[in-house]
Amino acid sequence: MLHAPEEGQQLSEAEKAAWWRYTTLVDAGYSEPSAARLALARYVDLHDAVDLVTNVLKRGKDPELAERILL
Repeated sequence: MLHAPEEGQQLSEAEKAAWWRYTTLVDAGYSEPSAARLALARYVDLHDAVDLVTNVLKRGKDPELAERILL
């Protein structure tokens, strides 16, 4: 799982990108573990992941379904 950066901690560009992807995915409706796995899977398009979980949630399905589709 990704951990919140500590105050004043210097992050690499890759770490910043992963953290941004993670927080975006959590905000979209993924669980923290799912969001971490998806954030680190660079082949997963962030916009597709957000759109997919939004549609899955609209249909009353488990957001983990979206992760299984993407990974």
